[in-house]
Amino acid sequence: MNKLRSLLYKEWRDQRTFCLAALAACLLLALGALRIHGSALIGPSMYVDSVLPVSCMIFAMLLATESISRDAQSRVADMLLRLPAPRTSVWSAKLLFVTLAVVAFVLLLLPLDFLLSLANDTGGFAGHQVLAQPMFWSFTAALAAAGFALACVLRRALPAAIVGSLAVAALPFLPMAMLPFGVAAGLDPYRVWDWNYVYLSIWSPQQLACLGLAGFLLGSLLAFSIRHADPLGWRRGLAVAGSVACVFGLASASSMRRALSAFDIPFGDANAGIEQVSPSPDGRFLAVQMRKEWRVNPDWRALVGGDLAWMAEHYEVWLFDRNDSSWSKLGGTYQALLTRFRHGFSQGPWDARGRLSVITSPSAFGNTAGGVQLIDPKSRAVLLAPPIGISMFDALEAVSGLGVWYTTISNSKQSLLTLRWKDCGIEWAIPDDLAFAASPEPGVVFLQRDHQLIRHDMRTGSERVLRSLGRELIRNSIRVSPDGRYVSIFSDGTTTILDAIDGHSVAELPNRARLTSWSDVAGRLCLYATSLGGRGLMWHALDEQGRSTALPTTLRDCEELGAGRLIGFESDRIECMKLDGSERETLYEAKP
Repeated sequence: MNKLRSLLYKEWRDQRTFCLAALAACLLLALGALRIHGSALIGPSMYVDSVLPVSCMIFAMLLATESISRDAQSRVADMLLRLPAPRTSVWSAKLLFVTLAVVAFVLLLLPLDFLLSLANDTGGFAGHQVLAQPMFWSFTAALAAAGFALACVLRRALPAAIVGSLAVAALPFLPMAMLPFGVAAGLDPYRVWDWNYVYLSIWSPQQLACLGLAGFLLGSLLAFSIRHADPLGWRRGLAVAGSVACVFGLASASSMRRALSAFDIPFGDANAGIEQVSPSPDGRFLAVQMRKEWRVNPDWRALVGGDLAWMAEHYEVWLFDRNDSSWSKLGGTYQALLTRFRHGFSQGPWDARGRLSVITSPSAFGNTAGGVQLIDPKSRAVLLAPPIGISMFDALEAVSGLGVWYTTISNSKQSLLTLRWKDCGIEWAIPDDLAFAASPEPGVVFLQRDHQLIRHDMRTGSERVLRSLGRELIRNSIRVSPDGRYVSIFSDGTTTILDAIDGHSVAELPNRARLTSWSDVAGRLCLYATSLGGRGLMWHALDEQGRSTALPTTLRDCEELGAGRLIGFESDRIECMKLDGSERETLYEAKP
């Protein structure tokens, strides 16, 4: 204890001038923050938010470098080698002195903010809120440790402070800096970026700073303990670099398991959710789209702002074969069902021959341009994989028959949207702010104009008013059935289904009910849902006579499985049942 007290007193005697000068500089900055005749050199809020934390960081860095470099320059370090005290004791005394000095420096600066808040009516004492942030303390400690370690290597205070600051400043961006090195090493650039993104979601900036703190402390201890002659500092430099690399290597290895799980969704994974279930036309297969989210730690926002995507989604497609109740996953790094939402109607991923269309990407999160594939669900063979590009959708539509009769051309300068009938070459321009829907019947378009729902025939240019509207419709409020016989409009919280030819009312859904999907069953119009107030949804089937039948499920989504069965599903569960609720079976349930 006496040795430690003597070493601490020696550090105070050597560094007291620097400590007092740093404190005086902060006092001068505080005086500059006081308003004089309505103006101020430094605003009080800027002093608290920026000057105060930065001053503490600079003080910690310079004090750590001075503690080592002063002894090295004055040859005191050689004398300390001959003391009976072990090198670890001397190192511990220096580290303890720097820690106590930084804490005292912070405690002495806190009253300055209190005085500023009283003198300037800033409305509160906020300095403790700034200095109590984990990111502040983690980076302050990392700066001090880096300065300590690099001073052991360079034996000069200023070069050590500069290099140490750059090293710590690079720590939060280390994952992003790994991308070019991984590519240069011959790794798949998409996989390197995927791993890099997961790394950002696992580690926060302050956690990386703590890793740097541990690495630099270990490196400084090893470098400080080297007794052999090392005039150029190679041994000390290797000790510091090796320690930092070892700490970050172990941390990266521990996170590698979680990183690898981002590229795969095991069956029943509770961290993944079901986003879409689509039965094949014959009802044999269920295509299930699984999604797994990875969110970047929110503390990165303070460093890189809005330039980074804060959430990434990994998609996979699983197939359930009802013949043998088996599950299988389609191959590929990233796959999602190709559901195309057209103007007023949607097309599912299955074609009429029971072939499945999916979107693929070489990136696990779909961060780069991907392709499309047409897959045979029975053999899992890829029947079509056109080259990546705009024309790949044309190639897919030509083979699968999922194309539409029109193309759209947008003219933002004139605020117009032009529909072009591909087979006839007829074009028709409409204002791009109008609600409209293109029918599956070629040349037929439904739109609202002057508070009226209008059916327009592009072949003849004729129009028919189907219904007068109380108010203008919003976008996507007009939907057309897949056979083109019916059109639905949503207005004032109510969905009304009209005949697409003469506009007579076929059915009106209850208030706030939402039409989820048109029916493929003969005699049935659609499925719709009403809310049960936090207890799920009540599902109904609506027939062409306007009669509603309650369905036996309250899950998030519902799909028809032929005329007599239906599929109910939510993020962690899939159920199959008859329309009367009998023969209910659970096809999928996530593991807890």
